[in-house]
Amino acid sequence: MSSGMESRRWILEMLCDSSGKFKKEILREKFTQSNISSTEKRFITEMVQGITRRKRTLEYICTQYCKSVPKDVVILNALWMGLYQMIFMKSVPAYAAINTTVEILKERQKKKESGYVNAI
Repeated sequence: MSSGMESRRWILEMLCDSSGKFKKEILREKFTQSNISSTEKRFITEMVQGITRRKRTLEYICTQYCKSVPKDVVILNALWMGLYQMIFMKSVPAYAAINTTVEILKERQKKKESGYVNAI
């Protein structure tokens, strides 16, 4: 893996996982199945655990800026990904957080929703 987009695809996949497994277990499984750098592992781990840890805060922020909070799990998790990067990860430029979040939604055939997330 070498791109920020690929890392974020993994993050969204892990956040949307409904297997009932703990996020640490999902991370461990994913990392043992692939050959990624320690830098990317740290980034992915920070995002997945950070979003999980700050879920209530991210929910609150969404209620302040969204007319209605998205019900679709993919859109909601993508929105949280973008917000988390912008608010809690000073090493990620805002334009990168927004752009990658929007592009991932477009890849998942959610073009209309990507515009909504971009606006927020």
